[in-house]
Amino acid sequence: MHAFASAVTLAAALLFAVPAHAQRVGVLDLDGDKKDQLRQQVEKALDAAGELQRVPFEEYQSAAAGLGLKGSRALAPAGVAKVARSLRLSAVLSGKVSSKGFAAAILDPAGESRWSRELPLKGGKLTDEFARKLAQQVKNVASAVAAEGPVSAGPAPAAAAADTGSAPAEPDGLGLDLSGDEPAPAIPSFDGERREPVYREDSPPETPSRPAQARAGIQRVGPKLLRLTLGAAGTWRTYCARPGVAQCAEYDALPEDQRPAGVTISFSPLVPYAGGLVGVELFPLARVLDGPLAGLGVTGQYGLGVSLLKVRSESAVDAAEAQDVTALDHAFQASATWRWHFALGGEPGAPNVGHVGIHGGVQGRMFEVDQAANSPLPGSHRLYGAAGVELSVPLARFLKVEAGGGLFFGANPGVDELAAFGASALGNGFSAEGGLAGDLVGPVGYTARFRYTRFWDVYEGKGQKWDSGGAAEESYATVSGGLTLAF
Repeated sequence: MHAFASAVTLAAALLFAVPAHAQRVGVLDLDGDKKDQLRQQVEKALDAAGELQRVPFEEYQSAAAGLGLKGSRALAPAGVAKVARSLRLSAVLSGKVSSKGFAAAILDPAGESRWSRELPLKGGKLTDEFARKLAQQVKNVASAVAAEGPVSAGPAPAAAAADTGSAPAEPDGLGLDLSGDEPAPAIPSFDGERREPVYREDSPPETPSRPAQARAGIQRVGPKLLRLTLGAAGTWRTYCARPGVAQCAEYDALPEDQRPAGVTISFSPLVPYAGGLVGVELFPLARVLDGPLAGLGVTGQYGLGVSLLKVRSESAVDAAEAQDVTALDHAFQASATWRWHFALGGEPGAPNVGHVGIHGGVQGRMFEVDQAANSPLPGSHRLYGAAGVELSVPLARFLKVEAGGGLFFGANPGVDELAAFGASALGNGFSAEGGLAGDLVGPVGYTARFRYTRFWDVYEGKGQKWDSGGAAEESYATVSGGLTLAF
């Protein structure tokens, strides 16, 4: 009986010996790793290395949340140190995939880099030999940390940072030393577009800051630093002016013998007038901040069009035939903008990015009629405040549905209109737009939009054409399309 009890005790000791001595390691999400293929390869190599217990990233996130660490704090070196102590991790692997290869970094429980190298990739993966050596290097760092004893969350000793306790270097056939005998350089700085963190379906979304995501290789959603637009546009403009009423439709509904006296103007476009536009979006905080402030920026646009249309003036005392008029249309806007970006679908490491936003600023619309034509149509000169909302919903990388709208404040007519129609005037207006956008190749994308803008004016007092005021209405329907460059 005594012999049987001894055997059971020995078996239990052997059963729990391996887990007791297994070093616990973790792998953070690898930035740029499409479809998680490199991560899966590395995790498989770690599982095959033996004497290692790999802690899933979901468990790392859960432990961080339990410590009150959110987003950037959980991924920063100090956060890694706290989570590593909580989970009893001996090493954590982080990295970034780029066209140059895989920039790998192994952190110890103090959040210090013990080893980092640029490893070559083929088809987004390491060779089997390199995957095995990388797993061995993680094992070496974990073993060295275990041999050093408990590690504080401060800077690692210089000797420990260089000495991983690894065996002599194995030749790898490509001249790459994976032994870690060289002093480990600093953790790579991973620059690139900010994207939403790539999490598995059962992990909570978080918002790491730019510096922390760079160190940990996590992607974030955010605005581009700079976006330029160059395009073409076609615009249909309509204009009406009627004396003695508050709306053009009110005048037109009256019997002819009851209509107030004065010149009426109808502007009827035969064809749209062609033009071009340029636009710019600048978000200067995009690469230095995260959170709501990163979406603060400025936007601007300028468009120019040329028209050759017919204008007809109708009056009981002056019936003028339709005549050709050449006009220039200038439209511009400059706004302060705030956008909140979000991810909707896409591939791991490359989510589809959309946004909702608000903007406010100044806009202008100048329609200049050729003075030599002696046209009864006055020009239109407006400078006004504007505020609006915008929305961009990504359906795919190359296809976003976009919409927006705004209200105008103080969109009063200019001196030309006042001289013709009344001593004073009050103008208002609005705009609505919708369209498509998307990414094509690299920084190049496209945009296609329809925008409708409408103004209405009420005049009071005596002018050159009217004795007692009246109403004028003006609208622009613009179809535009062009290319974008985003950086």
